[in-house]
Amino acid sequence: MRISIDANMSHAFIKQACKITPLFVCLLLLALQEQEELSYFLLLVPIALLFLPLVIQVNNSAHLSVEVSYFRPHSCKVHLIKIDQDFTRSCAMELLQLIDLLREKNVTKVTLSSPLFFKAKKLRKMTTFLQVLEKKNVHVTSAPTTWLRFLFATFMLGLYKYLLRKPTMQSVTITHWHTYTLHL
Repeated sequence: MRISIDANMSHAFIKQACKITPLFVCLLLLALQEQEELSYFLLLVPIALLFLPLVIQVNNSAHLSVEVSYFRPHSCKVHLIKIDQDFTRSCAMELLQLIDLLREKNVTKVTLSSPLFFKAKKLRKMTTFLQVLEKKNVHVTSAPTTWLRFLFATFMLGLYKYLLRKPTMQSVTITHWHTYTLHL
């Protein structure tokens, strides 16, 4: 589900919960019937739906999306909208705008994880961007991350690189991931 980031985040959570509630009620009613072997499975489905993240973007032409967790409302992850998209200057400018908006929403930690931070197995130089973040009073920590933390994303990157042969993905090593954590 994608909504505008200008909307109140608590309103967004309520909106997502309203979409899940009818399914939850139907599954609960089915579970209460005499089908004992299915009842436990049917009760697990709505609980599992709570772990689906809420994805927010600034507008329909945005380059970045924000993934917010129900369980950690002061922390979020930022992703590129398209999997084969480059992190361009316009993405960096949008990220700076997102930081201001997220601060207003009381978000204190933003995480960026990707293999696109590497070029030819070497970490890209991001000194200018990191200096701009410092001027905005954003403390940045950086660490290599194992691709095993992002199995689905690694699978999708492999699909785009090896099966679809997307030109933008050919220089990406999908098993080298790096994480930048922005402390607002």
